[in-house]
This record gives sequence, C-alpha cells and structure tokens, in this order.
Amino acid sequence: MKFFRCVSAIVVSSFIGTSAGVVFGQTPAPAPAQSARQFRVLELEGTPYQRGLKHGKVLREQIQAGLALWKENLRSIARMGGSDQQIDPDVFIKKFMAETNYVPAIKKWTPGLLEEVRGIAEGAGVGFPTMLTFQLVDEYWVNGAAIVKEHCSAMGISATSRHSAVVAQNMDLEGFRDGFQTLLHIKEPSGLEQYILTMPGLIAMDGMNNRGVGVATNTVAQLAHNRDGLPVAFVVRGILERGSMAEVESFLKSVHHASGQNYTVGAKGRAAYFEASGGKVIEVSSNGAFIYHTNHPLVNDDYNEESLKEITNPNPNDNTRTRYEALKRHLRIDPGGDKVIPLIQETLRSHDSEQNPVCRQLAGKDAGFSYASMIMVLAPEHPYLIAAPGPPDRYQYAEFHFSGASQKK
Repeated sequence: MKFFRCVSAIVVSSFIGTSAGVVFGQTPAPAPAQSARQFRVLELEGTPYQRGLKHGKVLREQIQAGLALWKENLRSIARMGGSDQQIDPDVFIKKFMAETNYVPAIKKWTPGLLEEVRGIAEGAGVGFPTMLTFQLVDEYWVNGAAIVKEHCSAMGISATSRHSAVVAQNMDLEGFRDGFQTLLHIKEPSGLEQYILTMPGLIAMDGMNNRGVGVATNTVAQLAHNRDGLPVAFVVRGILERGSMAEVESFLKSVHHASGQNYTVGAKGRAAYFEASGGKVIEVSSNGAFIYHTNHPLVNDDYNEESLKEITNPNPNDNTRTRYEALKRHLRIDPGGDKVIPLIQETLRSHDSEQNPVCRQLAGKDAGFSYASMIMVLAPEHPYLIAAPGPPDRYQYAEFHFSGASQKK
C-alpha cells in the first residue's frame, strides 16, 4: 500500500486563533461546505524543555489518543523484510531506533528541539524512543520496510509592488490524524514567534515566524536519504529559527538531510524552493511568477536505487504529475493586488482530477486527505497566517496574527 504526503504551497507576503471545538481522535460527522471547525491553538513559552513539558501535559489525552491511532496505522502498513506479515508497532519502533541514528544530527543542528521532545514525552507520560519516532513521519516512510508517501503540492510567489510574498499548501496526511488539527504559537525570549501546524505531540509539520519566514514541505521519496541525517520536522523548526533567505539557504545547504524533501520557503519578499537529498541541496529556478512543486524531483538527481525505474519511465498520469499540471493550469498568471490570495484559495480547493485532486476529502483512516490548508502571508511589517483545519473546500479559513500585530478583518 502506498500513500503520498502532499502540500500545496504558495509564497505571498498572522491570524488570531481560538480554541478548537474539535473532538480529537474522532472522525467528524458529515459537515456542510465551509464548516466552522476551528484549530486548537496552544501557546508555548520558556525554554525548549519547558515548552515541551507544557505541550505534553496540556495535550496529554490527545497525544496518547493520537499515538494509539498511529501505532494501529503502523501495524497495518509496516512490513518487515518486504513481507506481508504485520509487525507489532512497539517492535517496529524498537527496530527503527536501533537501525537509524538521527540523534547526533539533532544534537548538532537543533539541540533545543531534542529537549523539547523530551519534555513532550515526560509531560504526556510516553517513552522517549516512542515520542522521537513519532516525530519522524518522513523518515519512517522512506526507511521503513514499507515506504509510505503522502500526497503533497506546494507553491509560492515572491513579493511585487502589488502584493507580499506568500507560501501556501494543503498538508495531506493519513485519515487517522483527522480531528487533531493543532497550531502551536511559540514565543521565545528573543521576541521570535512562530505559528506551527502540527498534531498533538509533534514538533512541526510546517509553519512561519514573525520575521517573515515561512516554509512548506513536500516528500520527494525518489531522492536519496540518510539514516543519520537531520529529520524533516527538525529541519522545518531550524528554518523557522532564521530571519532571512540567506540564513535559510545556508542552513539547508549545511545540514546532512535524512529524507528526500522539497522545502518551499518564503523570506523577506522572496519565494524559493530547495530540493534536498541525502547528498545535495539544489534550488529550483523559477520561470514565472508562481513556483509550485508536488512529489517528484525537478532538478535534483541524487536518486535512491529503488526509484530509478520510476524516474527513467515516469507515468504522466500518476498522482504527483497530475497535481503538478493542475497547479500549472491554475497559477499561469500572477493576478496581482488583492486577487492573489483568492487565486491561491481557489487552487487549494480545486478538484481538477477525480482520482488525484489538489484538495482531498477524508475517505478512511488509512487514506490520504487534506489535513489542513495553510496560506502564509509574509508581509514585511506584519506577516500573518490564513489556515483551514481540513480540506479547504469544506472548512473555513481563519486568520492568525502574531503578538502586537493588528488583526485583519
């Protein structure tokens, strides 16, 4: 069984969030178009360990419920040695931790985040190996005996005289994660703030900061990976510690990457995307106003051996290429001004293909769906987030602003 993690991201340019009225871990009843479901928003301050401890304590019930569903998902999809035999999820976690070595890279590049994970584990009453493995969504997809991918489409646009830079995406994940849609609002003593899309217990999926930096991710599983590199969730948080595109690019090109991934980044008015593999990082050049990416490499040729057949004989109608062509059709022209955000929203809600749409509905706990839709408006003075807690054709977008910023109406 294969899945595809998808992100649709656009770089343009904060929203004020309220506590979510979501019952975590439960599949919601059918809702009318543009339901008023809300994110759960968790405010975090203090040291990394203190932030993690609060995260774990406040969301303890939700974390344990999510871990139980995750383990059941591992039981249904993980295979040992390529066989069809199911594996006990605790055995998988133990084996996965024994055969990978991510901790040294995390300690080197993002040491505070290791303490944040320790805090989450302690607060939630969960063993550290389990909590660390829970962070490694892309890594257990590409390194597990069964490689799991989730559908993602990303897009971005740099600032012009008529609009700010924007990064936007639909984050597509497994259906069992529905009902856990969460935003972390992190406030650091330095004044740095971040809005991070996640589910209880995870340190990051994607996000933005109040310095005008935003990042969206696409799994590119055809690229080489490393069992001792820096995992994607930690790369995302590392990016959000930066304040300029030069700092982000230097970080991305210095890090030893654990998984093949495309990072769509917006910073200081510029949008760019970087294809990262275990061996190199290459910026993808843009020939138009918008940039967009799905789940196949465009320029990086550091492939893993398992994907050579797919790379040399691509199917033009497969999931990733179908969505890529849909993005190309929708984003042909930068409309400028106040029409950019509506165009991005229309694109993220689109269903050009019945089988492989950009916007995916919930179809079962193991099937991929659009877990959340994120539009990061990277305005120079007051960057802000526009986000929907599920497929954006079904759930309303809301705005989230950083401290001290005026709320947009």
